[in-house]
Amino acid sequence: AVSYLLFVIQIAIIALGLSESIYILRTDAFAVVFMVFAFLIPNAEMHSNREERIQKNEEKKVLHVTASFLKGGTEAFILGYADLLKKENIVFDVFCYGKIDEEQRKRLEVLGGKIYEGSAPSKRGYFKAHQSFSRFLSQRDEYIAIHSNCNFDNELYLRTARDFSFDRRIFHAHDTLTGIKYTFLQKVVMNIKRFSARINSTNFVACSQEAGYDILGANYFDEYGIVIRNIVDINRFVQSDLSSADELRKKYSIPDDAFVIGNITRFEDKKNQAFIIEIFKHIAVKNDKALLVLGGPDGGTEQQIKDIVKEHGLLDRVRFIGLQKDVQKWLRVFDLYLFPSLFEGFGIVVIENQLSLLKTIASNRVPSSTDLGLGLVNYLPLENKNEWIDAIMDHTKSNVDNSTLKKALKQKGFIPEDNQVEILKLYQ
Repeated sequence: AVSYLLFVIQIAIIALGLSESIYILRTDAFAVVFMVFAFLIPNAEMHSNREERIQKNEEKKVLHVTASFLKGGTEAFILGYADLLKKENIVFDVFCYGKIDEEQRKRLEVLGGKIYEGSAPSKRGYFKAHQSFSRFLSQRDEYIAIHSNCNFDNELYLRTARDFSFDRRIFHAHDTLTGIKYTFLQKVVMNIKRFSARINSTNFVACSQEAGYDILGANYFDEYGIVIRNIVDINRFVQSDLSSADELRKKYSIPDDAFVIGNITRFEDKKNQAFIIEIFKHIAVKNDKALLVLGGPDGGTEQQIKDIVKEHGLLDRVRFIGLQKDVQKWLRVFDLYLFPSLFEGFGIVVIENQLSLLKTIASNRVPSSTDLGLGLVNYLPLENKNEWIDAIMDHTKSNVDNSTLKKALKQKGFIPEDNQVEILKLYQ
């Protein structure tokens, strides 16, 4: 009852146009009326015999809910643990309401899973999203757990899963809120969603302590939440062939003596590639051998970044390499990696860079738990560009060896098998 009351208050705020939150946008009055009825009237079908049917199946299925299925930390978590848990006869399906990378879809299908597409809880679509997910759950109720990876929107999916009597409803936080400014009403809405999510979830997980604190609240996460590390394909990065780096240099006309600064992430506001250009224009003046490489999928800002490069007259000093399947090969080309994100739930790329013994300069909004303690990561404030420029100009190569690296991975909890026990507890 408390959950439903909170939901009605939340919808009233949206309907009145008082919220422009990035997590909740306006819906129309028609949707509001139907949503109130939808959530105040329990579902008639409670799936009382689900447990009996699940016990008969040798294969156990978990449904992950995601905003998209591209090449990020959430997808790495799902695919990595799907591979690890297949020997336990646990299979992951995905319910996704955003863009899907077809290569990632194929990787999941090889592991026995499927991707199902639904409606997004975006502008004028909250009711439609609820209906879409409700319809899906009413037709497929074989899952042993619903694992939602949508930050504050977890509240919608886990509340719906509770209506359909799923016993295990897992809330997973993948982002921090560091550096984001919200209005008072946006904060009110987020707190309503946070409280509702606590009521409707049975387990709480985060990719880092920082993400758990920001999305669920520090005291609550300390008491009820756990951190489960994203899986990193260690051998893929540690054993990357150096000869492939020479091939890439030739293909993209990168001189052997160039000082190569790189960044391969999604082109979107939070990744802050515009900041990289602002820094690099100074580096290009100070070091005539400096060259910048930018790559990754377009999340909406790639053309904007290209325009900024052109405005600064840096076209001959910047290489745009697009979407790359073998990022580990590029990490052997780079001398330094810049990662000035506005916020990150974790920042798995920082771990991948260290596996390649590549130094990273990251914003201090990236969780410090990404540092393996090898002296390969430097966290700097975005407010002081001169610190970034000085750190780049003072750069020296790494002298860490692979044996030291592997010890650090074990100590920091990044060996996949070491996390298997914790994730199995979620599903058993």
